[in-house]
Amino acid sequence: MKREDMLSFIIELNESEMIKFVRTFLSQNPESIKKAYRLAKDIADQPDPEVISDEVFTELDLYDFDDLNAQVAGADGYIDEVDAIGELFEKAVEPLMDEMRKKIKLGLAGAAKAYCVGIIEGLRQFVEEGTSELSDWFVDLPEEGARQALKEWLASEPAEADKAEVMKLFPEEWRDGDLFR
Repeated sequence: MKREDMLSFIIELNESEMIKFVRTFLSQNPESIKKAYRLAKDIADQPDPEVISDEVFTELDLYDFDDLNAQVAGADGYIDEVDAIGELFEKAVEPLMDEMRKKIKLGLAGAAKAYCVGIIEGLRQFVEEGTSELSDWFVDLPEEGARQALKEWLASEPAEADKAEVMKLFPEEWRDGDLFR
């Protein structure tokens, strides 16, 4: 079998098979753990803020009244439309906030910054360019979400240069409160 065919086979493994493969490979080749760790850390520390921003924007911009009505009617019975909008917003943004938190916890400063920037930029773009039927319903949630991302990232004590760079990206009209004093 050719090398390219073997590599192709490995790449086609599903997620659970890939996890099992990596664990098995590393347990059978302990001398490769340091190299695998460095490679994994390099990969994890290089997310693209534009991809993150696009994900935030797209997730929010795809919502429509059918989504709102489904959320209002929810599995737990009727909930208020304002609460339903909050839940939709959270479904779109929280997974990326969780990734940022994970990167902070792992000490991956560059990745945490990329997530913070991506979240802020995606929310700003949604406010400025969003065409969702629900754009007006989200009211202050994009600003609050951006503010929360920035607050959590700043709590990780980033380098001053990174802090200044990210603060400049924060929309001017959202700059009030303790974060900007």
